[in-house]
Amino acid sequence: MASLTWTDAAGTATLTNGKPAPADRFAGWTPRPGLEADRAHALGDGVLHVFAFGPRYDATFRLEHIPNTAQPLLARLVRHLLGGGVVSVATDDADGRTYPACQLVDGEPPQLELADRALLEWTLTLTVRNVAAPAVAGVGADDAGELLCIYP
Repeated sequence: MASLTWTDAAGTATLTNGKPAPADRFAGWTPRPGLEADRAHALGDGVLHVFAFGPRYDATFRLEHIPNTAQPLLARLVRHLLGGGVVSVATDDADGRTYPACQLVDGEPPQLELADRALLEWTLTLTVRNVAAPAVAGVGADDAGELLCIYP
């Protein structure tokens, strides 16, 4: 079961949607590979020069079908993330990937939507960065820090 787990002042909490497989999966998982770098174009010839600090391992995804009774957990998670807190993301994908330390990407606040007014189910959309990944480009395997989620 895909889940989000975090620890705040109130203790450890886990958010799932409680649905049976395959409805318990994250939806719309989109890796957003990037590079933390300064970029400048040379004045003479316009050639781009890049000074790379390291890779960025980001992803956007949704947890859908969250029951209305989970609103207190949703609010707690959003406050935790907006305050700079980390969350563990367990994908429950084919390889059982878990990312133990993810934070919000700057400028990408969590989005909550009452997606089904009849069943009172919520959707949470997050864009997070794997902050536990290697900070230097080329360290480890090619996908050492990539936020991947591959369902069969």
